[in-house]
Amino acid sequence: MMNKILSITVALSILALCTISATAGELLKPPAIWKDYDPNKGDFKEEIIKQETKDGILRARSTIT
Repeated sequence: MMNKILSITVALSILALCTISATAGELLKPPAIWKDYDPNKGDFKEEIIKQETKDGILRARSTIT
């Protein structure tokens, strides 16, 4: 019973968000969502796990924390 109530609550929340976006006159599309995104901003550390060059192509595996 609790899962059913939770599912209905989630569905109604999604419906409300869609309605708000539609009534605001603009549906959020990927360009609008990512327009202020700058991958070079932020405090993160990249750790290179493996790096190799094969046939002139640099391949690297890394993690970002």
